[in-house]
Amino acid sequence: MISVVDNGDTGTKPMLGDILAILGAISCGIYSILIVKLIPNEKAVPMPMFFGFVGLFNLLLFWPVLVVFHYLNIEPFELPSLTIIGMLALNGVFGTVLSDLLWGFAVLLTSPLITTLGISLTIPLALVVDIFLNDKHFVGAYFVGSVLVVLGFFVVNVSTREREVRFWKYMKKKLGLND
Repeated sequence: MISVVDNGDTGTKPMLGDILAILGAISCGIYSILIVKLIPNEKAVPMPMFFGFVGLFNLLLFWPVLVVFHYLNIEPFELPSLTIIGMLALNGVFGTVLSDLLWGFAVLLTSPLITTLGISLTIPLALVVDIFLNDKHFVGAYFVGSVLVVLGFFVVNVSTREREVRFWKYMKKKLGLND
């Protein structure tokens, strides 16, 4: 639906971008499910250590892609300014480390589906922010999609009441609260 709306977009290859976004979403879904299957709880593998290893593997395995992209003139590499380095560090701490840590705990405490749907609530939030802060205008398809995302989140949450009860039992046990 969005690909059809994006045809008039200013991007050079909106369909390619949409395909890459879908592939990213599929990869994220597989990743979320594997975390739940391979890590039964946070005691098995501490979340900070888990994400530390994810970062280390990314650093060691994927940086050669930058070199290849640079020499193929796909994505030129240049050193950022000090201001950009500072912004990247802030984003790394708050936009990546903290959010991934909270996401990992949320996956273990709820489910990959609820957590991913919760993250997808950024879609309607971004729409509202763009309307009020950036004075942007959108066609109806964006509003329909946003409403469907919100409805999907609430429908899935209502249907998983049993998991919520387990979550609160777990939190009471962790906090040492007895009934």
